[in-house]
Amino acid sequence: MIRIKTFFKIVKRWIIVPEMLLIASCISEPIDDTPSGSKLNIGDSIPDFEIKLSNGTNLCTNDLIGKNCLLTFFHTQCSDCQKELPIINEVYLAHQQDTTWHFLCISRAEEDQSVNRFWQQHNLSLPYSAQPNDQIYRLFAYNTVPLIYVIDKEGIIRAIYTDNPLASREELEQWFIDTKKAFYLD
Repeated sequence: MIRIKTFFKIVKRWIIVPEMLLIASCISEPIDDTPSGSKLNIGDSIPDFEIKLSNGTNLCTNDLIGKNCLLTFFHTQCSDCQKELPIINEVYLAHQQDTTWHFLCISRAEEDQSVNRFWQQHNLSLPYSAQPNDQIYRLFAYNTVPLIYVIDKEGIIRAIYTDNPLASREELEQWFIDTKKAFYLD
């Protein structure tokens, strides 16, 4: 009888612990046959959308034309987003005076109060748009966060970074270097 109880305790742990980890993680792998990741590919134009930024500015897709853009989708409860957002903020601080770039962070179904609290706790200063639903996110992706798009001045996606692997500061910085080179070659 004792062996049976021990067996069920072990089996219960094997079932419950992985389920808890799945719930707490940033979903990036399909749980069933549902597609995962970005709906868009490198070379695609970004879809039409309109957002209000944390500083009160309204921004739409047309406002991005003529500038490069680093667009990040996130959720503050995602551990990978918690690692990636400070890196993006460092890049933002280094290049915020560069008028040829936009930095946009858009939450995936998260209220402003929650996002604002995270921004304050982590001393983030890059602009964000808290979205209470996933309507804008679904124009771009299925279920992955963080999701970073590097978009050129024509609104074409030039790179996509997900949580596997996370984008490094060096990789993101390289886009600024490359666009400066291209600017001087034009």
